[in-house]
Parts: sequence; structure tokens; C-alpha cells
Amino acid sequence: MCGWMIKKALCMGMLLLMAVFLMFSCTDNEADSSVAVGGEIVSPEKGVEQSNNGYLQAGGAKRMVCSLSDQRLYFFEGDQLVNVMRCSTGVNDSTPIGEYSILNHHPTHGVIWGEICDWWMGFTSSHGVHSWPRGAGSDYEERLGKPASPGCITLHPLEAYWPYNWAPNGTPLNITWASLSRRVIQGCHDSMGVA
Repeated sequence: MCGWMIKKALCMGMLLLMAVFLMFSCTDNEADSSVAVGGEIVSPEKGVEQSNNGYLQAGGAKRMVCSLSDQRLYFFEGDQLVNVMRCSTGVNDSTPIGEYSILNHHPTHGVIWGEICDWWMGFTSSHGVHSWPRGAGSDYEERLGKPASPGCITLHPLEAYWPYNWAPNGTPLNITWASLSRRVIQGCHDSMGVA
């Protein structure tokens, strides 16, 4: 019984010593709110936006890049990549390449082949970024990441709401064959995008 009490006292003493050591080893400069972002120490004075809750947020103009070779949709705020989603673009190179912008938002949208698409963001009069069409089968898990649409950029049904709310009308969309793989997500701003 005495051996157990001695071990307990020694453990408590060690914990107390560690607490005192940590107290004195920390700096007293509470004004320094610098944090590590992408391997670099960044402070709010260097232009990184800080929200009311203290978390760092990406900043800058929003834009999207769809890589046909990656079958991914990349979301940027300024130069910071804030999200990446698997997508399916058009079979037989039917997704138009070039610089576009989001023209409109529709929570549901009927398309010419008779399907209903949720979270539609049109970038031409006949092409959009949207959820996998209702009634087009439930095999989207196998088909996302490969060309499978008639020309639109289709997203996972449980993810398509995010870009719909993130990207306001006028958000640039670049569709390219260039690969953007190996980019690192650095931050995200959750402001609503629907105008």
C-alpha cells in the first residue's frame, strides 16, 4: 500500500514540475498572433484575413478551374487553392475549353435530354456545373473522375451544393487540359456565393 502511494506522489510531482516548466518556457508576448500557414509563419499584418473567431481565411477573388485531364474542379480564392472536387466532364471532348464565368444559379434545372440537375450553375446557354442528374443512375461513384456527361461538369450529389453557394454569378471558370494535381489546399472562406 505504501509503495502505491509513493508512486502516486512521484507522478503528481512530475506533473507539477512539467506544468511549471511549460509555464516559464512560453513567451509572454500575447500580442503575437502569428500562425503557420503552408509551412510559413504568417501574421495578420502580412495581409492574411482573420475572421471574428480567429481562424485564418483565404482572401482574394474567387475563381474555378476545371482540369479535363485530372477530372477535377479546383476552387481558388486569390492564389490559394481552397477546395478540390472530383467531377465528370463530357465524353468525346464535348465540354467546351476556354474562359467562362458563372451566368446563373438554379436550385433545380431541367436539361434537354430530360433529366433534372440540382445545384445548376450555368456557364453557357447549354452547359453548367451541377450535381449528377437525377434518374441518370446511382453509379456516379464509379463514373465520377472520368468523362461521362454530354458536356457539363457534373459533381457528386452530396458535394454540388458547396460550389453553388460559394461561387456568385460572374465567378470565372477556366476549362483546360492542363493538370493542376499536386496543389495544396491552404484555406477557405465560407461566404455565400449566390447573388
